[in-house]
Amino acid sequence: MYQDTSIHEHKMKQMEPFWWAMSFLFCTIGLLLGVAFIIGAPVLFAVYQKMWILLFLLLMPLGIWMFVAILRTLKKMVWRNRHLSSFVLENNRITYHTWDESTKTDSQGTVNFNQVQYVVASLYLIRDNHAYTKSKMAEQVPRMVIAPVLYIVYEKNGKQQILIVPFYMDTAVNTWLQALRNNQIPFFFTSQNLYEMEEEERFKTIVNQEKMMSFTFEGDWFTQSDSLNKEWLLQIEGTVSPEEYDSEEDYEEKMRKEQETKKIHFRVWLRSAARVYPILILGSYLLIYLGEIGSISQDGVLPGLGLLVITAYLYFHFQRDHLRKSLMTRFWIESFIICLINSLVAEKYGTMAEEITTGILGASMIFIALVWIPYLFVARLKD
Repeated sequence: MYQDTSIHEHKMKQMEPFWWAMSFLFCTIGLLLGVAFIIGAPVLFAVYQKMWILLFLLLMPLGIWMFVAILRTLKKMVWRNRHLSSFVLENNRITYHTWDESTKTDSQGTVNFNQVQYVVASLYLIRDNHAYTKSKMAEQVPRMVIAPVLYIVYEKNGKQQILIVPFYMDTAVNTWLQALRNNQIPFFFTSQNLYEMEEEERFKTIVNQEKMMSFTFEGDWFTQSDSLNKEWLLQIEGTVSPEEYDSEEDYEEKMRKEQETKKIHFRVWLRSAARVYPILILGSYLLIYLGEIGSISQDGVLPGLGLLVITAYLYFHFQRDHLRKSLMTRFWIESFIICLINSLVAEKYGTMAEEITTGILGASMIFIALVWIPYLFVARLKD
């Protein structure tokens, strides 16, 4: 019976609540932003009857694309979280229940050890490491880790088939490799990224044993995998010697430095935002004052565009030592949210305040077409 013969049960894990909450938050913000772009122009035009508001119709295709793309991503996340593949290792066979995301179908069956021709051990990238959310502040746990995956090649009904069993950073892979070794099943190793290949290309590579080398399992995958990587690169690629190849410790150090870089970027951004966005808010009230005394027109987006160009320049200037293209999108989204909140708050200060802040809000929506100008200006001055 199952209880008497099972050695290990391996099941894919659900997304950690931390990653799920963060993903859901960003997806929700993106969906709301997409809806704002879709219905913003008709609603604002119906309320304010200003012809320049019709410029926002240019954002409608972008809003539709954002809404559909984010909704599709959210549906995929929910589907993956509800359909988890599982594998049971027994004394003389493997029982599996797998799900195919592309076809939304499942497959169940068993693979007897006498059907298995060989096993290819390789590596794949876990982008959201489960251990990352459980680590303490002082621990250096990378968000992304390289974990083992087994490709079990077997023959059934006269056809070669492949069962893919991805593992996490635990000792489960040792249990599986030991059981397979006890049944005299040959092992091959490759550092190729088989996991990210298209199904047809992966099948061809594994069946033809392209760029693979045989190895003997020595009892601990995580101790042996580093030397296997070095040997594979030396034998198969012939371009990198074991001394030149990054060890697992080097990789962990690289990931630690990447995490430190992200923390530095966050601190720099926080200081920049704390300086710039108060200027954006105060600038909007200055425009309200200038509108009340008749110095600027209350009907239009030009004053708002001018204010946004100034704040964008300061935003990029304060981060000039860490400039990256993603800051343009970040400033556009952040400034839009602040202008939206500011517009809602300013309504109680009268018609002029409402007109001016609405114009600034409109300027922030179309500023995506101009945000590159202050960015390139700062980049040129830096060089």
